[in-house]
Amino acid sequence: LCEELFAAEGNPTAQDQAALKKSLKTLADLGKQTRRETDLPSQADLLTALCLELLGKSPEATAAYAHVRKARFGSPEAVAAAFFEAGYLLRSGKIDEAVTLYKKGIAEAGPAETYHNDWLPRHDLEERLRQAIRKLLAAHHFAEAEKLAASLTPLFPEEMAYFWRAKVEHDWGTNLKLGKGKSSAEADSHAPHGTQKNHGATSSHDIHSSQDPQQQAREHFRKAGGHYERLAELRIATRSYLDDLMDSARDYLAGQSYSQAIQVLRTFLKEDPQSGQEAAKVGLGEALLALGQTKEGLETLEEAITNYPRHPATYRARYLASMGYEELGNVAQARKHLQDNLYNFSLTPESNDWRDSIFLLGRLVYHEALAHEAKSRELGVDLMNPELRKPGLKELEQAEALFQEAARILDEAIERYPSAPQTTEARYSLADSHRLAARWQKKRLDGTAIAANQGALTERNTELTAATKEYSLLIEKLSADSDGAASDAERAILRNCYFARADVLFDQDKISEALAAYSAATSRYQHEPEALQAYVQIAACYRRLGRSAEARGTLQQARVVLARMKPETNFTKTTPYSRDEWTRLLTWLSAL
Repeated sequence: LCEELFAAEGNPTAQDQAALKKSLKTLADLGKQTRRETDLPSQADLLTALCLELLGKSPEATAAYAHVRKARFGSPEAVAAAFFEAGYLLRSGKIDEAVTLYKKGIAEAGPAETYHNDWLPRHDLEERLRQAIRKLLAAHHFAEAEKLAASLTPLFPEEMAYFWRAKVEHDWGTNLKLGKGKSSAEADSHAPHGTQKNHGATSSHDIHSSQDPQQQAREHFRKAGGHYERLAELRIATRSYLDDLMDSARDYLAGQSYSQAIQVLRTFLKEDPQSGQEAAKVGLGEALLALGQTKEGLETLEEAITNYPRHPATYRARYLASMGYEELGNVAQARKHLQDNLYNFSLTPESNDWRDSIFLLGRLVYHEALAHEAKSRELGVDLMNPELRKPGLKELEQAEALFQEAARILDEAIERYPSAPQTTEARYSLADSHRLAARWQKKRLDGTAIAANQGALTERNTELTAATKEYSLLIEKLSADSDGAASDAERAILRNCYFARADVLFDQDKISEALAAYSAATSRYQHEPEALQAYVQIAACYRRLGRSAEARGTLQQARVVLARMKPETNFTKTTPYSRDEWTRLLTWLSAL
């Protein structure tokens, strides 16, 4: 009856409960009549505990299991009681107690060679432990699952232990990477400290609370890679060997353990498998690029692209190769691979590779535009002489076309994938593309001519309005996270948005709005060098409004702020001038 009810995993019916209560009475009577030297008392005690559990009598069941474990220590019933009670505790949500008891039961069961238990045959026990680890993983109790998996030997083979340890670490890393699990503090609170030497991987618990979730995720992936690599060694003569190697490489790559990934992938490729070469080549190329071996990495990726042009892994190869070519300055080849992914094969926008490709293409075109814009300044686009400005204007015209192309690509990417991890940076590049595209019309025509050229004026204002919108959206979004979960890059983008939005409003001749925006920027970032440029612009706004005294007062305030900045402040990193040059400039402007 007990076996049937446990198998059904349901509540006992009234008829079942009556039968269980009758069984309890029979067992109690049997315990009184049976001689102590037989095995029947131990069996009766264990059956009593099982009946109490099925009847939902929690305290009594726990006490009965504990009695069997202690009073019948060393017997098959005591070992079985440990596992039965552990399962009961796990179902009741008492996770730490359950794992501790599972480990105790495994230790008392002894090695596989001597294990024999009619109550719990080894294959049944193995399935119970598998189910326990699965439940722990499903509930995101990763540290506890790892403890249990690590305790499986010597009762079970090393292969089983390493399989589950690898799976636990992989799932733990995935959970952290996706941001769906416990916070790092919660994860650390469950993690005992220890070190394990195994293929260069440290213990799955030596993760410190100072790490952010993504760092922790990489650490767990590295450990998973080490466990899968060891599993491959243990199963080298089986069909699972190559799969284990690929799982190891996958997790080493996710953990940014590129040297180990290269070693494992080369081992895999030496086996000359009939399938899996495509993904292995792409992974090898990715690892080589990450280690700065760009030439060899690109050769490996190009081989995969040429040999397997329509294989799913090849889309990733084109994306990775594009980044490699961008690094080498071969923009044309980088573009070609991205455009192949987006438009020339069967990849669809539902794919992550399509998503990553369009964001990368937008970034690539944006950076290409920035290069032309910088060159336009080198060629004299800011000079007063119209003839001397022509080479710079030609370069700026190319930059403007590229900025507009970048804006179209980035706008599509953001609209399709508003929650993608690349969206924040893409939105900033989009805003900057609109802002810088407007420079072409301003530089092409002087102030009088652009006012008379309605088409040019409309185009310029359209670009500036779009830039203001994007900067404002970013400020609203990032301000909420700036003191919490925002990354250093996001905080830098937020700072730049404050100053850029003010500049755009000034370029639109919205002086009152620009004044408010510059004031907001200097208030938030008054201790950073960029604030000095904003103070100069605030003074310019006051002059445009005919408030000369306030302009001089603002410049005097800027001099005070400059004097208070730390001696080690790097001014040339984010502004056009050094500390001394700022001192001279502010002094001169204050005297006007």
